[in-house]
Amino acid sequence: MLGKPMHFDTMNGMKKIITLFGLLCHVLFAAAQTDIGPNHFSSKGIKLDLNLPDLKVKGEISFIDTQPFPVSFISPGIMGWYSYAPMMECYHGVVSMQHRLSGSLEIDGTEISFDKGKGYIEKDWGHSMPSDWIWIQSNHFDTDPGASFMLSLARIPWMGGFFPGFLSFLKVGARVYRFATYMGSNVSLIEVKDDAVNIELRSRNYKLIITVYRDIGGVLKAPRHGNMERDIQESIVSSLQLVLMDHSGKLLFTGTGTFAGLEIVGDVAKYFRNNR
Repeated sequence: MLGKPMHFDTMNGMKKIITLFGLLCHVLFAAAQTDIGPNHFSSKGIKLDLNLPDLKVKGEISFIDTQPFPVSFISPGIMGWYSYAPMMECYHGVVSMQHRLSGSLEIDGTEISFDKGKGYIEKDWGHSMPSDWIWIQSNHFDTDPGASFMLSLARIPWMGGFFPGFLSFLKVGARVYRFATYMGSNVSLIEVKDDAVNIELRSRNYKLIITVYRDIGGVLKAPRHGNMERDIQESIVSSLQLVLMDHSGKLLFTGTGTFAGLEIVGDVAKYFRNNR
């Protein structure tokens, strides 16, 4: 979930906020609602009352006009038929591709308004995150305020081995363009540099070019064998460029996404370079 940009005088302040809202992005919405102590999470909003030694947060944010990811019996979520596969280490779902925010939070004595902000909700569940992955997300685009994008690439354990898999969507207007391993799509280019990530996806009919510019991040906890014992870095202030075209070269969408989420864990690129 991302709200309006927030500005703090110190790098530590920014890292606190990145960490806080990165954590909110990963709250599991597997149930209709979840309570953790006095904190309440649901698909309609959140209520926070955190009183930690180095972080105090209190307030409520409502989610308005959520836009669920399209589902069917054959494809009950963004994982497609893999959603039905038993005993996978990790499952992934998109709850809302885009929605509006209303409310405010008081963070370490400073009140932050989220009125007229944008939100996005996804979920992961299982007992372990993959050993290597890249995750990218933004729904703040300059050319289409309703556009939303997500990409996840990972080394996926499977039947005693593993395979490189990915899933992605780009919502433009009423259309949702999907790219995924299980749909026959492929990664035709992947480059991870210190300051940027370049990726190209190809499906039967479309090509999506992604350039992500890396920025500062905060530390999140991630599961390993059911225990939240891994530290990973996530940015929610990166930026990206998208270009979508069909195979005739016709331009279908181009835009700059800001307040982009970015996680780069391990070296997932090597599995896709070897798999092309």
